[in-house]
Amino acid sequence: MFEHIKEFYIMGCGALGKYLKKYFIEQADLNFLGFIDNNQTGENIFKPEEVNKNSFVIIGIINYMYEMTKQLKNLGFKNIITFAELTLIYPDLQNYNKSYLGLKEDYEQNKNEYKKIYDFLSDEKSKRVLDKIIEYRKTYSIDLYPQIADNPNLQYCDKVAPRNIGVYVDGGAFS
Repeated sequence: MFEHIKEFYIMGCGALGKYLKKYFIEQADLNFLGFIDNNQTGENIFKPEEVNKNSFVIIGIINYMYEMTKQLKNLGFKNIITFAELTLIYPDLQNYNKSYLGLKEDYEQNKNEYKKIYDFLSDEKSKRVLDKIIEYRKTYSIDLYPQIADNPNLQYCDKVAPRNIGVYVDGGAFS
């Protein structure tokens, strides 16, 4: 994948972005051009509008990778890869965020159990969502998000979470 890539940017200059910078400079001998960030400023930090749209960009954000990828695509960027997609090429990256660890293998090892769940579902929408979740676990394609959630921008319950309570637990199941 990186054979033709000589230089790169990272969207997001938090802990993951810094980790990926170090990783790809050491592992792939690539030239780091800088971070892209909407909120941060500083040396080697650029606004998306300041970066050449043909540049290779790694999304170094997990919680908002859909939103960041969508933003860059809307600005005309075409060479984008998410952290999740990188873990398929560089499996050792899963050690940074273990939420991706073994998802693809889990499906392969438990196809019959997934089939039972699928057969248990009574409506077509639930079956389509499960199909897309399984496809996401195999490919980590960010383009599947809108096909999984009615509104992927609400995946963290921003507008539906109860307010003024001591503890709220979102049980998940989106990924």
